[in-house]
Amino acid sequence: MKTTRGNNNLSSKYSYLQRELYEKEVNEFLQSNPQISLIDLRSKTLYGKVDLDNKIVVPRLEYLVSYNGTTHVMPFVSNALTDLAARFQKRQERGTMRKSGPYASLQVTPREQTWKEEYVDYLATLRSAYLQELRSSKVKMDKLANFKEFVLDFIDFTSIASPRFPTTFSKFYISKISTAFSSGCIVDLNSEQYGNDHISTTKYFADVNFKTFAQEAQNHGFILDRHAPWRLVANLKSEPMQEYMKASGYANMKDAFDNLYFNPFSPEFYELIKMLNFIYAEAFQPGSTYAEICYKNGKTSYSLKPREHFDPTLFNSLEEMTEYLGYPFWLRVYGFIKAREINKDLTQREFDDIIRESVVINKHIDTDSALAYINKKFNPLETPTIDRKPSFVF
Repeated sequence: MKTTRGNNNLSSKYSYLQRELYEKEVNEFLQSNPQISLIDLRSKTLYGKVDLDNKIVVPRLEYLVSYNGTTHVMPFVSNALTDLAARFQKRQERGTMRKSGPYASLQVTPREQTWKEEYVDYLATLRSAYLQELRSSKVKMDKLANFKEFVLDFIDFTSIASPRFPTTFSKFYISKISTAFSSGCIVDLNSEQYGNDHISTTKYFADVNFKTFAQEAQNHGFILDRHAPWRLVANLKSEPMQEYMKASGYANMKDAFDNLYFNPFSPEFYELIKMLNFIYAEAFQPGSTYAEICYKNGKTSYSLKPREHFDPTLFNSLEEMTEYLGYPFWLRVYGFIKAREINKDLTQREFDDIIRESVVINKHIDTDSALAYINKKFNPLETPTIDRKPSFVF
């Protein structure tokens, strides 16, 4: 394989040419080695994050295990990695695999964060950005009299930030901001930088152990990333990986998805409410005031009034916290943010009708069904239909 020099720091034109050369070299390599398969995670960006019905699923934290104290993966993935490492060791003892080079051992890159820590860190950044923007405008601060007005102001902030910077977890989870490793199905080796084709060709594809490593990885249910041949991806449809699933107590992929993963819509709904409650309590301490404007006899006067304050820790449950402003209000907030996150092209009447229907569903069925309806109408997986901001308002 010829050396290529594509990386993330090149000019767009030169990078394009180098990337094209890399694709050509990899294609020729695969044609010459039909026993080896690679996966393209640049096109399969949702791998491990959607189930067989193309619905977003998230690993249950209680089922993730730590592989050798380095990274969090599904139990069957950990078992496959353990067997793969043992296989490499046996090969080296027999002299069928060189003991040096990038594939000499499974030096898995340490990754302490799960999807939860990733999102918590992201929300902290979003929260900080909002509070900085809010506090930079004394006029705006002085106008906000209560929690409801504060929420409406936050919605304005998210409308500007979306769709590039999402608010809800599901949209964050499938965005480029969240790593592929949060699915629990992917690990990488040697702490390499993704997107460096020069390293891929000179250090990995050219390594004497590459073909043996790739074949043994496949024999244990893994497949290498086409653009990062140091990245091991659990091939969930492969026979070996399905055998590891069965050994862990799961009949097939569907069974694994049903038991090891969950739908994030309900948790993200309540997390949004909880976050806004605590941001408000942080931004406006007890005793803070707002400016009430009075127009009388052609004159404008201002008077300071006590701003609404409450302690969100005193709510007995998330349901009680939600009832403070009411489910109809929060369903509208949630639906508005979800629609803005995908730049949904709607008329005001269309948006209002969707929210009205979700409120009816919540009243007569349950909240989970209402949230499912909103996400059906404003599917996070949907590609934005327009480049401009939608015209509908809250």
